[in-house]
Amino acid sequence: MLYQAVIVLTLVASAFIARLGAQGAASAPPTAPVSTAAPQAAVPCPRPANAPPLVPVRLDRDGNFRIAPPYVRDPAFTPKPGVPNGRVIRFTMNSAESKLFPTAPVPAPRAGGPGRAGQAPAPGNPNASTASQTPPCVPAWTDPAPSAGPAGGRGGPGRGAAPAGPPQHQTFDRQVAVYVPAGYVPNTPAPFIVVQDERWYIPEDAPLGNDGKPRTDLAFMPVMLDNLIHEKRIPPIVAVLLSPGPGGQRTIEYDTISDRYLNFVETEVLPRITRDYQIAFTADPNGRATFGESSGSPVALNMAWLAPNLYRRVISYSGTFVALQRNAIAPNGAWDYHDKFIPNSERKPIRIWLHVSGNDNGANTSAEGMRNWIIANNRMADALKAKGYAYQYVFSEASGHVDRRVQLQTMPEAFEWVWKGYK
Repeated sequence: MLYQAVIVLTLVASAFIARLGAQGAASAPPTAPVSTAAPQAAVPCPRPANAPPLVPVRLDRDGNFRIAPPYVRDPAFTPKPGVPNGRVIRFTMNSAESKLFPTAPVPAPRAGGPGRAGQAPAPGNPNASTASQTPPCVPAWTDPAPSAGPAGGRGGPGRGAAPAGPPQHQTFDRQVAVYVPAGYVPNTPAPFIVVQDERWYIPEDAPLGNDGKPRTDLAFMPVMLDNLIHEKRIPPIVAVLLSPGPGGQRTIEYDTISDRYLNFVETEVLPRITRDYQIAFTADPNGRATFGESSGSPVALNMAWLAPNLYRRVISYSGTFVALQRNAIAPNGAWDYHDKFIPNSERKPIRIWLHVSGNDNGANTSAEGMRNWIIANNRMADALKAKGYAYQYVFSEASGHVDRRVQLQTMPEAFEWVWKGYK
């Protein structure tokens, strides 16, 4: 009898607990399933009736261009039979061996990541991720907010404000890749390009897709360079691709207007490559180029602007010519390039290719905050034009920050244009 009573009590208790659980589930809001799939980019919205005319990019012209979807992958990113393959050397540099960047701040936890899907910024919050709120269609461009007047954000501390407490620092390993064209003769001075954010352009170091498989939507440079060199669209260049330091070190290296990174490349990176791999670099500034995306663009321009005797060719995608890292040289960070440096200086022997997307970072913010990438790059083009620079400026509609679709269509022509005239 006692055994049967225990069984009955157990069954009653189980039923009671199950009933409570069901009531709790009914009263609690439903939990959305967690998806690891990549967000699907919405289709472009119809172009507005008042949209400016599209202006296809032409290699034989400087100036402003405007392109729109569908964006088509250039054949230069596809391996072709009979094209000699260059080789890629990969190695790491430990920061403890560097005099210029010996440590990096310990990264603080952060949520999300850079938006690169091509969607417009969320209304009222230009920094919000739109990956989970894909709009029904992607607008051709996002209009900035109305002017907020002199108090609209100018002079704010920016990302470079002093931390609340002493930062913790760490040493780190920096990934480096060197593309060497087919037929290169060791220790022969070669024209070259310095590329920032290495991992987006070298397949072995690229982040995996959300499905855990290798990415196929990135503009990997080795195949592109093989094809462009073989077709004699560019000279047989060496490409030096560098990853930034971790976390907040990236903005320190890239967004700061100074010659520190330039000196790092000249005194630590290039000599190491020559010493260890017998690759020599030309001293001719016309044979030296730089490439950047987002924050990598200011540092790419720094190298040419501060040392035109060393570098004279620049490529920029979604350039962060906004106020992030402020210092005595540039109180408003890279915003000062189009606000002061270019307008107030004699023209320098620099050839520059620029791009911005129609829904780029901060697109719906006002100019006073100095955080609108579209306004910043429009002003860059205006300043370069006013000074008579050799430049191309590409505005891509219905696209986002450093949109990989746009890179896959435009990068080969960007390289070809920026290397024009080199002999």
